[in-house]
Amino acid sequence: MLFTTENSATDCNRPPARGKCVKDDWRAWLPDEKAQVFHKEVRQLESSYAMLSVSLDEAIELWQLGHSGKSLQAVGVTSSLCKLLTQTQPVIRHRRMTSIAGE
Repeated sequence: MLFTTENSATDCNRPPARGKCVKDDWRAWLPDEKAQVFHKEVRQLESSYAMLSVSLDEAIELWQLGHSGKSLQAVGVTSSLCKLLTQTQPVIRHRRMTSIAGE
């Protein structure tokens, strides 16, 4: 899992603070609105990655068992899921850049 939600309810309530350096800013708490967007994007990426991983594992297992036809069908699904995962990235970068430009 990319992000754990332990103590996230209390963590998100901390006010954002500007650090003395970039490293401090990376470790600072996000304002509530940005934290919600971040958590939503993380869940979406994790979901897409999990589906891709399961599909790829299935295709590999079918291939190893000698079911090449079924393996190729599973790979077809895997390529669509990979595309879904990679198409999410530009959206996240755009949102991040828009957010940074708005500050």
